[in-house]
Amino acid sequence: MSWPKTSDRGDCDSALEFPSQTLRAVEQSYRIRKTAVSEDLLQEDAKDNTMLEDGQKIVFLGDSITGAVDGYVDIVRSMMAALLPGTRTTCINAGIGGNRVTDMLARIGDDVVSHDPDWITVSVGINDVFHGLNGTPIRTFREKHAELVQRLADQTVAKLALFTSTVIGEDLECEANRELNDYNDCIRRTARKQNALMVPMNEAFHSAISQWQRHSQDLRFTTDGIHMTREGNHLMAITLLKAWRVL
Repeated sequence: MSWPKTSDRGDCDSALEFPSQTLRAVEQSYRIRKTAVSEDLLQEDAKDNTMLEDGQKIVFLGDSITGAVDGYVDIVRSMMAALLPGTRTTCINAGIGGNRVTDMLARIGDDVVSHDPDWITVSVGINDVFHGLNGTPIRTFREKHAELVQRLADQTVAKLALFTSTVIGEDLECEANRELNDYNDCIRRTARKQNALMVPMNEAFHSAISQWQRHSQDLRFTTDGIHMTREGNHLMAITLLKAWRVL
């Protein structure tokens, strides 16, 4: 056996380097294919487990938090398009600023029932507490919220997703948030009675704000204690998508 001459070692080294270059190319190709497969599996998993179906129409009933431009409704729409590419849904934003439960009850015919939806999400309670004397006393809220949900159940074939209310200020122990607890208990009871999907917005915000406040007291999820920042809108969207088993 003869070894290569010194003058030939350059060619020999190049020959020895070729397999490592090939290996790196193969590894890169594998990583790309693995990522693509993971994304495909994520989409398939979402499609297999989700509560949503192709061709469904969703009406989002709520106040200014729901009606916000680039708010959680738009994020939900975008994320569903990405995660459920074979599931076409129509999203109708029926959020109007300042609405309390009585305001929503007065307009469900034109703004909700007329669309013949397959899903209705209901986000209510913030203005009923925040507006104080111009809000809705808890006894009235119990009555009107039950009526609202019952009418939606009677007048549509839609499945209902009821949100607990988010927060009023990011001081979770303030008077308004303590008062909001009774309203959220009412929403939970109505959801159980109507066998509606419970979407734990209040719980999600309490958890996220509590974790954030370990590091800072600044507002993080709301701009003014009520209306959402980008992070707040994403938290609402993620919480809903988890409830629908899209995530």
